[in-house]
Amino acid sequence: MVAAKRKKTAAGSWAVAPKPLPATDDTGKSSGKSSGKSADAKRPRAASQPGTTTTTTTTTTTTTSSSDKLAAVGFNASYRDASLVSAMGDAFKSFATASLPLTAHSSSSKPSSRPGRTYTDATVHARPFRSVVLPDVLDPSFLSSLRKTLLANEAFYHKSNDLYEFFQSNDLKRSTSKELVQLREAIYSPAFVSFMQSITGLALTETVDLSAHRYPQNGYLLCHDDDIGSEDDGRRIAFIIYLVEEDWAAADGGLLQLFDCDDKGRPNNIVKSIVPQWNTMAFFEVLPTSHHEVQQVFCARERVSITALLAHPALTKWINPVYLSPRSIAAIQSKMAQESTIELHSFLKPAVYTALQSAMDQAQFTRILGPANARRFRVLGRHIPHDHEPAPAYLHMLDDVKGFMSGPAFAAFLRLLTGMDLKPQPASSILRQFGVGDYTLVHDHVVEPPGLDVVFSCPGVVDGSADAADMPWDDGTAGDGEQDGGDGSEDEDDDSGVVTTPKRTGWGGGLHYISGEDTLLSSYPTDNSLLLVCRDKGTMRFVKLVTAKSLRTRREVSLVFEEVAGSDGEDGEDGDAANEEDANEED
Repeated sequence: MVAAKRKKTAAGSWAVAPKPLPATDDTGKSSGKSSGKSADAKRPRAASQPGTTTTTTTTTTTTTSSSDKLAAVGFNASYRDASLVSAMGDAFKSFATASLPLTAHSSSSKPSSRPGRTYTDATVHARPFRSVVLPDVLDPSFLSSLRKTLLANEAFYHKSNDLYEFFQSNDLKRSTSKELVQLREAIYSPAFVSFMQSITGLALTETVDLSAHRYPQNGYLLCHDDDIGSEDDGRRIAFIIYLVEEDWAAADGGLLQLFDCDDKGRPNNIVKSIVPQWNTMAFFEVLPTSHHEVQQVFCARERVSITALLAHPALTKWINPVYLSPRSIAAIQSKMAQESTIELHSFLKPAVYTALQSAMDQAQFTRILGPANARRFRVLGRHIPHDHEPAPAYLHMLDDVKGFMSGPAFAAFLRLLTGMDLKPQPASSILRQFGVGDYTLVHDHVVEPPGLDVVFSCPGVVDGSADAADMPWDDGTAGDGEQDGGDGSEDEDDDSGVVTTPKRTGWGGGLHYISGEDTLLSSYPTDNSLLLVCRDKGTMRFVKLVTAKSLRTRREVSLVFEEVAGSDGEDGEDGDAANEEDANEED
């Protein structure tokens, strides 16, 4: 293993008239119904730092710093303080209650300037379910312009039934108003998502639902939860940005009220009430037991808010849920911080991996990539359809897996696990197979960019060698599988009393990381495993020759994620990336 320590990065571094939409709750999610639920050696990687990234919005594609997008809306500097974010995260993850003073307040919203405010500190609540209240989130002047634009330019539609009474906007992801575009891009930015992940310890993506709500006098939303029981929906965190008038008080109503549950998970009593407050954001984890309501508005004013949901639908579809739990994520983060590498076994869900194995077995890895003085391995052959014949199902499965691992949801998950400020798409991505005689070499003209290496392993079995699946995989560098007793392995007594040395398979095909003459890490293919390695510039890697003894093939999805410009990693010459990316294209 690689003995290495990495410093943690600072958090967050971090219209045509539409048809009416289905009714939503105070978190912006459609209820879809009228009652009940609503909708040893050297360290291969230095620590990362915040920088720029390429982000795609619904209206334009720009290359802009995530921090700049937060700065455009005046995101409070307090929430970029690593110590504050860490303290909030510690409380949230340990189910503790904490009140944490801010290090900075906006000029017009200092605690002394508005006496009587309910919230002046960042507050983490443990009961009845985990929730957080963050005051002074954005620049007040920006927020004032945002509210004015929202109420003047966006259409709102009356929603009324037994469960609710309010007005709701269209999906704000489609808005072209300047302030709403700025807010949307800030919320979508990797820096904001990283900020939320740092507090919650949950795997999130940049995908959000975004809408606005106006609760008039007597408006309300009765008790419900936001979990509709769909695994693919994958909602994790709901949050609300309050745009109520600055003197809004508890007596005005419209409180966000949180319920505890009885022993059957049914809502019982209101145990926490959050008063809407100008320029405050509240958020909570979405669970089947996160029952809440919006209290009736008593005053002759409107309770205005913007609501959103952060989710991870792709992750729940593919990844073993054990790796999505806060406890597992924290353990992985610790391991990566100490050693800069980890291997996650049984990574994909069993059914997904079984389908992937079947697809791999059907695939024809017939194209050999060279040149021979740098590499030799195999990729998928060209699929030439006949007339209008559809592509085989196995190709769709392989494309889906590779597409998921190359997508922004997976990149966000990797950012959470590693603390690295990764770009949302990999620099290179390839599905490949190493059989007998295949290898890669350390070569001056094939230099990979430094960053995070991601290798998902799905090894195959040579025809007629089914028993090989349970055999150990190694390079056989000591005695090449002979019982010479000189490989440093521990001698064992068999039942006859004869001292033997465990046989080595000598298959080759190991992945080795080197720096100069030092070997930093060696890894061998394991079924359904994901290897993560943070690799510095100057650290090289190669796959050792697969020998004629091998009874298995090394099959993998191999990706390299670069850090954004301005982080510790520097862009290197990528002689492989373009060729590898093209290698799996199908005609």
